[in-house]
Amino acid sequence: MMATTATEGWAVAHRGSMVAEEYPDGMGPRPGTCCSR
Repeated sequence: MMATTATEGWAVAHRGSMVAEEYPDGMGPRPGTCCSR
């Protein structure tokens, strides 16, 4: 499935890796993580 917008494309592309690292418990990004700096 192709994303409709660039924002959606980014989210879909990073969903697998970012969610796995920043959302280990499904609560949200933690302080000190890759994208929260």
